[in-house]
This record gives sequence, C-alpha cells and structure tokens, in this order.
Amino acid sequence: MEAHSRGYGPVVCVEAGEPAWTCLQKNLAGSPVQAVRADLRRLAPAAFPGQAVIFLDPPYEWAAALWASQASQLRSWISPSGVLVFESDRNTTLELQPGWNLAETREYGAARFHFWTPA
Repeated sequence: MEAHSRGYGPVVCVEAGEPAWTCLQKNLAGSPVQAVRADLRRLAPAAFPGQAVIFLDPPYEWAAALWASQASQLRSWISPSGVLVFESDRNTTLELQPGWNLAETREYGAARFHFWTPA
C-alpha cells in the first residue's frame, strides 16, 4: 500500500503466512494492489520479470539465508535500472551475491535496509 500511495504501479504483494495474509487482504480491499499467496522461494524464475522496485521484508531470522538462496532468482526479476530493497535487522549484513552491487545501507531503529542494484 505504501508503494501504491506513492504512485508506483502495478504493485504486487507476495505473502505466505498467517495472520499477515488475512491482514493484507483487509488492507487491500478496494485497491488496485494485487496480492499473491505464495512462498517467495517457490515462485518461478519468470514470475515477475522487469520490476523497477522490489522490496523484501522477510522474518528477520530468515534474512541472510533467504538472500543467499534467492539472490539469483531476484536478479531475474529486476529491470536493468531497478533497485531491490531488502530489510533485515540492524545486526545482519547481507553478503554480496553474483549479479548484484550493494549501492548503500541505511539503518532506522532496529532495521537495516540494503539497497541492491543489478551488476
């Protein structure tokens, strides 16, 4: 909803778990934002090609492993001039993965945001 409210579109949210899925459905009611109930790790490599912005906010305890295992697939979804924002806890540093450049990191409270661009 944040991306949509700032003029991005189309916006697609991917969520696997409860109660987040139910909350998401309530929040998106009547909006053009789409929701897909799926586990990111099980989506096809061609699921979302050419994305300008991808924002990931996994459970913090999964962040490093998820990034390491999914960076290649996420690279296939991002446009050449796109940016991927990956949220983790403040103490997690995501390792450089093939096909990505770390543009910057920012910290807000307990969160760290990693801004990745295609290599």
